[in-house]
Order: sequence, then C-alpha cells, then structure tokens
Amino acid sequence: MELHPTLRRQLKRLGLDENTPPDSSNWQELLERLHKHYVGSDEERYVLERSLQVYSEEMKHLYEALQLSSQSALAQEKNKLLSVFTSLTDGVLEIDIDGNILYINAAAAHALEPWQNSPLKQSLLNYLKLHVPFSESNLDHDSLIQWLSWGEKLRDDNAQVLLPDGKYIPISCALGPIITDNQITGHVAVFRDMRLQKQAESELRNAKTLAEDALKTKADFLATMSHEIRTPLNGVIGMADLLMDTELNENQKNYVHTLSRSAQVLLSLINDILDFSKIEAGKMNLESASFGFKPLLQDLRDMFTYPFEHKKITYNEQLADDLPAVVSGDINRLRQVLINLLGNALKFTAKGSVTLNISPVEEGTDYWRVRFAVTDTGIGISKEAQAKLFEAFTQADSSTTRKFGGTGLGLSISKKLIELMQGELAVSAELGKGSTFFFVINLAKSKEVLLEKTHIHHISTNASNHEKTILLVEDNKVNQLVASKLLQKFGYAHRIAENGEEALKQMAERSFDAILMDCQMPVMDGFEATRTIRLMEENTGQHIPIIGLTANALDGDRERCMACGMDDYSTKPIKINELQEKLTYWVQWFNTHTIDM
Repeated sequence: MELHPTLRRQLKRLGLDENTPPDSSNWQELLERLHKHYVGSDEERYVLERSLQVYSEEMKHLYEALQLSSQSALAQEKNKLLSVFTSLTDGVLEIDIDGNILYINAAAAHALEPWQNSPLKQSLLNYLKLHVPFSESNLDHDSLIQWLSWGEKLRDDNAQVLLPDGKYIPISCALGPIITDNQITGHVAVFRDMRLQKQAESELRNAKTLAEDALKTKADFLATMSHEIRTPLNGVIGMADLLMDTELNENQKNYVHTLSRSAQVLLSLINDILDFSKIEAGKMNLESASFGFKPLLQDLRDMFTYPFEHKKITYNEQLADDLPAVVSGDINRLRQVLINLLGNALKFTAKGSVTLNISPVEEGTDYWRVRFAVTDTGIGISKEAQAKLFEAFTQADSSTTRKFGGTGLGLSISKKLIELMQGELAVSAELGKGSTFFFVINLAKSKEVLLEKTHIHHISTNASNHEKTILLVEDNKVNQLVASKLLQKFGYAHRIAENGEEALKQMAERSFDAILMDCQMPVMDGFEATRTIRLMEENTGQHIPIIGLTANALDGDRERCMACGMDDYSTKPIKINELQEKLTYWVQWFNTHTIDM
C-alpha cells in the first residue's frame, strides 16, 4: 500500500514504517499525534464552515438589498415614464406584433372611453382607420400587420378614430416599431385629435374665401369706379385739349390750362389708387420690352420742360457715356417711378435745380445693373420723417399735405415697383438741404436696334387722311363728341355707331380703314363685336384694324382686348398724340396688308 506522503513523514520521525508492528510504544505516540491533528482539523473546519455561513448570509442580505434597490429604481423609472405618458395630451398605445392593444395612456383611454368594452387585447383597427402611405386607400388588418412586420414607420395625418355612433373624428397618427435584441416585439402608436386644427383650417379657408371675395368685390368696385370716373374725365381732358387748340386770349388760355392740369391731377390720383390696389392684391405684373435711355429721357423732358420753366427751376440730365443704347425691361413702370420722383422733386423745390442721373454700376453676362438718382435742392427731409416716408398715405408731416397736396401713395407705389424689379428705392436727405432718391435695378441686354421715334407735340392734320374713314363705336355722347373732334383734327372722315350691333350693320353697308372700339357698351359690347368681326373675316384675307378704347385700367384689360381679336389698346382719357400715332400706324398697315379675295 502506498502511504500518503504526510503520514510517511510522521512514521519516519517516529522511526516507524508501514512494516513496523503496532505494539511498539511509537505507535501510541503516533495515535496521539493523529488524534490531535484530527481535533485541530475539526476545529478549523468548524471555523471555516461558520465563516462560510456568515459570508453566505451577508451575501444573501446584500443581494436582497440590491434586488430591492434595483426594483425600486426600476419602479421609479417606470412610474416616471408612466407619468409622462399620462400627462401627454396625445394618445399613446402599445400594440403587439399582431396589432392587439397592450397598453393605453390616459389621453387615448379618454378618446376611446365611450365604448363599454376595454380596448385592451383588441385590434388597433377596431378603432383607427389608417391609409396606405401616399394613397387614399385604407389599410385593412392583414395589410397593417404586413406593414408593421417590415419595421417601417407609418405616419398618417389624415387618419381617423371611430366614435360610438359610427362616425370618425380626424386624427394625426404615427406608428413606430419596438425592437428588442434586433427583433420587432411590438409597436407604439401615437395619435393626436385634429378636430380643432381641422376646424381652424376650415375657418382659415372660409376666411381666405371671404377675403378673396372681398378682394374681388374691391377690384370690381375699383374697375367700375375707374370706368365711371374716367369716362367723364375723358370728356373734360379731351374738350380742354380741343379748346386749347382754338383762338383764345391769355386769360382763357390760363383758365383752360388750369382746367386741364386739374383733370390730369385727378387722373393721376385715380391711377395711384388703382396701382396701390393692384400691388396690395399681388396682381401687379411687370412686362419686358426693349427701350433706349435717350428716348426715355426725351419722354421725361417733354413732360417736365414746361413745369420746370414755369417754376424757374433748372432741370439737368446726366446720362453716362458707357451706358448701352438699348436694354430690356418694363419701360412703362420705370417711367412711372421716374415721373413720380421728378414730380416730387419739382413740387418740393422752390429754387435751384433738379438733376436726373443715370449711370451703369455693373455689366453682367446678360444684364446691365443701372443706377437711377433724382437729386433736388428743395426742402429736404428730416431723419425722423425718412423712417416712414415710404409708407402708404404718408408724407413727411401733416403740413406737407396742407401745403403741397397729394395722397402720399406715390413713393409707396414707386418703392413696391422697384422691389418688383429686384431693386430697392432709398433716400439720402437732410432737412433744408435737399434730397436724393435713388435705386439700382437690373435691365436685360437687348440686341434690338430701335429707330428714332418722331414725337408729335401738337395736333396735326394730314390732308391724305380725308380719303380714310374711321368707324367710331362709342355709346357716350360726350366721348363721341371728343373723339369726333379729334378725328376731324387728324383729317379723318368718320362715322359713329352707338354699340357693337350697330357697328356690324354699318360694316355691312360700307368698308372702313380702322375701327375705334369702346369696350363697355349696351346691347353688344366691344369684345363681342370684335369677336364677331374676326369670325366674319375668316377665309376672306381681310383684317380691319381695331383699336380698343376702355375706361378700365386694371391688369388683364390689355390681354382681354388682345384675346378677343383687337390689334391695339388705349385707355381713357384719350391721349391725343398716342391716338394719332396708333391710327397713323394701323391705317397705313391696313392699306399695305389687306388682300381682296
């Protein structure tokens, strides 16, 4: 037998081995030693077992404490999360992968509380109507489950929640997946009651409709008032111009000039109100055509030479040499702004000068950036007044209106027109030391070559016109008289028709070289009459020029005239030079282009 090394060492110390008989005294000593050893081992084992027991109980208490602490922390977090869900005004639901409701917060429960049965464990589609994304089709149960299984987020701002009476209320709903260990274990649905928002949207739409109706009513009113005011103004201005062309003494000339000037001021006020209304309604559109700076300056010079000379104010023009001869833009609106600035400068300058400066700022690939500035030596403007200068119906102060007159619309309209041209109208001024109004706009480059325009400054009679006959279609007696006198001055023979129907009868009896067609008339208006004439001309090779005359001046009038078949368009009050030029052009055109079939 192989003894344990420790036992073998004990035997050796006692002079024994495994072959020594057990009756020797050494054996007794060995037994005593073994007894002591076992007793010591028992004591050590007891101490060890006791220590293990103590440690085990301490570990158990520690584990239980940790477990309680963890459960408490988890409970606190859970309560906190539930508190958040409970306080939400949006409904929150948890659903399993089959779409059944597992959790519902207070807002969702309140929305669904009319039902006697709890929504828990029921399908989400028992309460919600969802749509297929980017479609008006509804998601059925199987389609919803399939969509959720993909782990995609689903949002429907036009979803609905069912009410007990079978009706639905509008909601906005969002669905998102719950992912645990890379597996979809459920979904969270959040929905918001949209009734108030839908109601607000409906009210907003109704308000928008009412506003649009009011705007249309306002536009119709302005168009009607424009027509009704321009019609008598046409007679006033026309007769004043005709009277000016007769033999008058100095006093009579002054009276007529004052009459004409007052009518022109009234017309300017009407135009300002119409422009302001169009800009306010967002209906102001810019046109684009080629024009030259020199003809523009000539137009302004023709208009302002007499007023500047009469007031003994020096008028200067500064046109930079490196400007192009021709550019493209809205010449009419640009001229309107410059007329307003020059008119203001003239109005507020008692002595000294007014200077119009036009200079290039930058040349681009397809545009010129040009600066316009009007400088005067007038009364100037205080810093305080400059802050509100471009507001509608505003002038520097109340005394300005009393002393100089005006509506305060001119600068507001000019500023908005320049903004439409992608520029900004600004002012540099000092009280008592004059002002400079300036703006910079982009004007497109143009390859067109403009011919020098001959300006007609006075009514001239052309003897060859006696061979031409104009049909004047006009229902207003005063306007008939004004237009008849002008046609006589131009040298044209003419006949008068009271309305479109009468015009067609006269055209059946004889031919005319051109037609001046009023647009607004009883029985048959100018638009219908023009359309009828164009139908009659089909397949004949003939095309009689028709120039529309209207007292309306709103956007769309020109387009409406052109759309019905008119060749040109002019607003009332009639501008003598403009009408003469248009008649000359179209009568000549008619005689060179008409082909008899």
